[in-house]
Amino acid sequence: MRGSGLFAVLTGLVYVAGAGAQSQKPFKPSVKYYVNCGNLYAQNGDLDKAIRNYDQAIAINPGAMVPWHNRGLALEQKGRHDDAIKSFTKAISLNPKSAESFFQRGVSWNAKGVLDKALADYSKANAISPRDPDVLYNRGLVWYKKGSYDKAVADFTSVAKLSPRDPMAFYNRGLAWFQKGRWDNAINDFSKTVALDPNNAKAWYNRGLAWNKKGNKAKAKADFQKANRLDRTLKD
Repeated sequence: MRGSGLFAVLTGLVYVAGAGAQSQKPFKPSVKYYVNCGNLYAQNGDLDKAIRNYDQAIAINPGAMVPWHNRGLALEQKGRHDDAIKSFTKAISLNPKSAESFFQRGVSWNAKGVLDKALADYSKANAISPRDPDVLYNRGLVWYKKGSYDKAVADFTSVAKLSPRDPMAFYNRGLAWFQKGRWDNAINDFSKTVALDPNNAKAWYNRGLAWNKKGNKAKAKADFQKANRLDRTLKD
């Protein structure tokens, strides 16, 4: 599963009066100030302080969408899925065209195992931002979990077109082809995976399984051996 985890930034300079600026107005923290402080704390891994700063921003202006969204990101990183969902839901209510908020709420639903709601949110994000490969990738994973392999293939195919150097698009499409019994398609995609990422032990191993299904024991054995050299836990 992919979650971009990018904290939205409110742009603009924040001025703090210095010693020689007695004539300036006293500094008054703003939504922008607290959001950007929260982002700094989040980037440094202090999620509790990040959340407190986003809460301060919300207290100043509950109608500002960005602090709700960023608060959701921080809560999700802490594993507080339900609270994250509430924050993303608020962000969506303030900006129904935010593909990122729908996407991140989908990530939280997915983490909770609520796959239908994750699908709904990924699909809404895709409708708003149809060329976002992360949205399509995550939706493909959910389709795969649900056993909807044709739909998984379609989404991973879209990812491969948008990001042709992404080995995981081919790897996961290969898994879906394998589940459908399409051994040649699976072999082709696992081959593309290892061409882009030669150290992907599972791709070598799964290609070996596909070769085995086709009755080519020699090629299966060679792939199993390669997989085992990369990852000793993988046995033929």
